[in-house]
Amino acid sequence: MEQYLEGNSGFNDCIWGWIERIASEETHWQLVLSYLERSKSKYNQSLMLDIYRYKLGDEETYEQMRIQQLIYGRDYWDYVQFLDRKGEKKKALEIAE
Repeated sequence: MEQYLEGNSGFNDCIWGWIERIASEETHWQLVLSYLERSKSKYNQSLMLDIYRYKLGDEETYEQMRIQQLIYGRDYWDYVQFLDRKGEKKKALEIAE
């Protein structure tokens, strides 16, 4: 993770691929999150969202972070889809509008 956070090393994609193959338990992903939290990169923030949502199944943290990161149309679309899957269609429609 130290090398990944250095950025521009030319190996970031490879390093991230290794991390995804190696991290198999919640404690591993929590450690990865602790490193990513140091970064101010929007890309790394999106990785954190994915980890909370897909790797840890922590929808509450995902939703709290997603609300704070509604910048681009894709961010809104992602959140609307999340709400729709949760059955919160009215809220999803409000966000979409």
